[in-house]
Amino acid sequence: MSRATATVSWRSRPPYNAHEQFHQLKKDNPYGFDVVVKATDSVRVLEDSINYGRRGGALVVCGACSSADRVSWSLSKIFGDEITILGSFSETYMFPAPATIDHLDSGEVKTEGIVNKTFKLEQFGEALESIKNKFAIKATIVFDDEEPEEVEVAESTKAEAGDEPEPLDAEKPEIGEKKPEVCA
Repeated sequence: MSRATATVSWRSRPPYNAHEQFHQLKKDNPYGFDVVVKATDSVRVLEDSINYGRRGGALVVCGACSSADRVSWSLSKIFGDEITILGSFSETYMFPAPATIDHLDSGEVKTEGIVNKTFKLEQFGEALESIKNKFAIKATIVFDDEEPEEVEVAESTKAEAGDEPEPLDAEKPEIGEKKPEVCA
């Protein structure tokens, strides 16, 4: 089964014609997209974005909106098409950002070799496969005038086939105990 992918660039001034763009996308991809990511602060774009997904698809809502902003969606569209809506603002609640930055600045967190493979935007699928198959520890996408580069990675940092990540509920050290070496 092939997957439909498209990048929609919304503009707030000419040459902006969301109506034409929407109809062309629907014509080219009549069943919609598996995942739609709304990464703008436009409420109008958010309201429209639910129409781009396929049945059983997901809408990921990123970006900042005012607390006064409201959207109006048909509940039958959400329930009938079994659309999953995921909200994402930032990682603020997942980890203490100031402490993380301090660890990075102090050199306590070893960052050498984190990004070991870069790809052009057209190679996005190859980048995902590279990460999935553990050929890359972390890949990054470069745009237009940047050239992809391969970075040497120390053998000790390369993932071996079958390596399992540490479970999220793994035992953490008590406050005051010596922290384990951190490698991002």
